[in-house]
Amino acid sequence: MPSNFTRQKASFSIILILCVLGTILGLKYLLPLFLPFLFSFWIARLCSRMVRFIQKWVPLSQKTAVFLCLMILLCGVLIFLCWFFYTFYQQTKDLVLHYPKLLSECAQGGRSICQHCDRLLHLDSGTSYSFLSAQMESSMRQLETSILSIAARCSISLIRILAKSGLILFLSFLGAWLIMTDSGRLQKDYRSCPLFRDIHRILKKLSMTGIAYLKMECIVTFFVFLILCCGFSLLTNPYALLLGICIAVIDALPILGSGIVLIPWGIFSLLRGRLSTGITLLLLCFSCWLIRQYLEPRLLGKNLGVPSLYMLTAVYAGLKIYGITGILLGPLTIILILFLCQEYTGWDTGQSL
Repeated sequence: MPSNFTRQKASFSIILILCVLGTILGLKYLLPLFLPFLFSFWIARLCSRMVRFIQKWVPLSQKTAVFLCLMILLCGVLIFLCWFFYTFYQQTKDLVLHYPKLLSECAQGGRSICQHCDRLLHLDSGTSYSFLSAQMESSMRQLETSILSIAARCSISLIRILAKSGLILFLSFLGAWLIMTDSGRLQKDYRSCPLFRDIHRILKKLSMTGIAYLKMECIVTFFVFLILCCGFSLLTNPYALLLGICIAVIDALPILGSGIVLIPWGIFSLLRGRLSTGITLLLLCFSCWLIRQYLEPRLLGKNLGVPSLYMLTAVYAGLKIYGITGILLGPLTIILILFLCQEYTGWDTGQSL
C-alpha cells in the first residue's frame, strides 16, 4: 500500500511538472510561431459572416466575396494602425519635448498644496515644500535618466515592432484567404487525424477557459482604453492616446486597476481648485470599474474561481517570463496549468474551469 501511494505521488509530481513546463515553454516559444495563423482563424470566422451577408444581397462567387471582405477588413485595419502609430508617436514626441514644462507645472501644484498643509499644521511657510523637494530631487534625477534611456530604446524597438507587426498582418490575412478558399479540405484532413477526438476535446475545453479569459481581457481593456481616450479628449489633454494606453494596461492588472492613477490624480486636481478636471477623472475611474464589473462575467460566462492573489502572482511571473505580454499570458498560463492538472491527474483544484 505505501509503495502504491508513493508511485501515485511520483506520477502526479511528474505530470504536474510536465504541465507547468509544457504550458510555459509552449506559450513562450510556440505561441509566437502560430500566432499569425490563430489570427487567420479569427479573421476567417469574422469574414465568413460578412461573406454570407454580401452573397445574400449581391450575386458574387465565393472567392470574389471572400477577396472583397478581406480587402475591406485589411484597409480598415491599416487605416486604424496608421492613425494609431502616428498619433502615438506624435504624443510621445510632444511629451519628451514638453517634459520640463510639465515638471514645472507639477512643482507649482505641489507648492500650492504644501502651502495649504503649512497653514493647516501651523508650520512656517515653505516647510512642507522644502522637505518634499529635498526628498524628490534625487528621485527626479533618476527618473529623467530613466526616461531618456527608455526613449532611446523605444525608438530603436519601434522599427522592429512595426516590421514584425507588418509580417504578422500579412501572414494573418494570407492564412485567412487560404482557410476560407480551402476550408472543406482542411476540415476533412483535421477530422481524419487519429488524434482528432482528443485534440477537439482539449481545444474545446481551452476555448471555454484560457482562450475565453484572453478574449475577455482584450475586449474589456479595449473598452476601458476607449473610455479613457474619450475622457482625456474631453479634458483637452494633448496626451489622450498615450495616457489611455498606459492606464488601460494598468487597469488590466489584478487588484490594482486604473484607480491607482486616476484617484490620486483626481484628488490632486481637486486640491488645486480644478473641480471639473478632478470630478471628470474620478468619474473616469468609476466608469472603468463599472465596465470591468459589467463585462467580465458576461464575456467569460462564469467566474473562473481563481483567487486574486494567484492572478497577481501570475502577472508578476508572466512579466518576468514573457515580458510585457505577461500581463495577458501570465493569468492565461495559470488557467491552463490548472485545467491540464484537472484533465490529466484528476486533481480537484477547487477551480471551476
